[in-house]
Order: sequence, then C-alpha cells, then structure tokens
Amino acid sequence: MADVQSDHDDDLARQFPGPIVLPSSRLKWWSVAIASACAAVPGAYVCFLDARGQGIDIHVALGTAFSGIGCILSVCMLLPGSCRLRLDEAGFEITRLFRTQRFVWSEVSDFGTWTFIFLSSVVFRTTRPRLDYLDRRNAGLTGGRDGYVPDTCRLGAKRLARIMTAWRNAAMQAANQSAVHPTSIDARAAR
Repeated sequence: MADVQSDHDDDLARQFPGPIVLPSSRLKWWSVAIASACAAVPGAYVCFLDARGQGIDIHVALGTAFSGIGCILSVCMLLPGSCRLRLDEAGFEITRLFRTQRFVWSEVSDFGTWTFIFLSSVVFRTTRPRLDYLDRRNAGLTGGRDGYVPDTCRLGAKRLARIMTAWRNAAMQAANQSAVHPTSIDARAAR
C-alpha cells in the first residue's frame, strides 16, 4: 500500500509545472453536514418545546446555533468551485467558501501536518505573515507555521504535505536554473 501511495505522490509531483487542481473531499463535507444536522435538529426541537414552557436553556440554544452554522457552511463547501487547491509553477491557490488566497512558492516553506483531535491539516510558514491575534495564537500551536490548507483534497495531510514540498522544491530549482541560464526563460516565452 505504501508503494502505491508513493507512486501516486510521484505522479502528482511529476505534473510540475502544472497546473493541477485538487478538489475538496466531498465525503468529508457530507459527513460534517450530516453530523451537524444530526446535532442541530434535536437541539432545535428541544428549543421549540422549551419556548412553549419555562424558557430556553442557553447551552442548548448555543449548541443548536453552532451545529446549524456548521451544517450550512458544510453544504456551502459542497458547492462546485467553493473549495479547492490549485498548484502551478508560480505557487498555489487555496479557495474556501469561494474566496481565493494565493501564495508564491518563494514565500512559503516548512510544509508539515498538524492534528487536532482527529482532524489533520497541512500547515506551512510564510515569509510575510498576515497575523491577527487568533492567527498568532494558532501559529504558536502549530510550531510557528502561520498558514494552512483547509482541506486535504482526498490525499491525507501527510501525502499532501509531501506533494506540496516536492512542488516547492521543483519550483525553487526551476527558478535557480533560470537565474543561472536566462536564455531558458526566453525560449519558454517564445513557445
């Protein structure tokens, strides 16, 4: 099984300079939507029954609201184009909830994984961190890495981190070669 995974990793790494688009995990977002709905529906029912009686328990109401928001966001992530990862020669784009953030390979490094409870993500360092208070706190928890990929794109966090590291290394090597041999850029531009 490990050989099959490494072959698949190699296939994705060999597709440099790309571009390649890795869609989000539909199974993951369906699972989150269903779990959130399973928590929100009974909570809403309890709130409805309590509203006719002696009042609403604030804990049940907050739990229901949180689960309902999770369900709505999960369904939004299932919409086409709402969540993806695009790798190309210059860098990568992360799209989540239809908002795209672009990173250049020379501005990122140290791809790794971070696991919280049972969910793993790919995290990385940026040269120009855009950190507010919550981002600084999260960077402290992830070993100083201040960027993250919100979805592992059906690859798993470790495999995706390996692939992104391979793409960054290939991009940096191509940039170094074109700096040494500027005519290779002219030849590619002429194509």
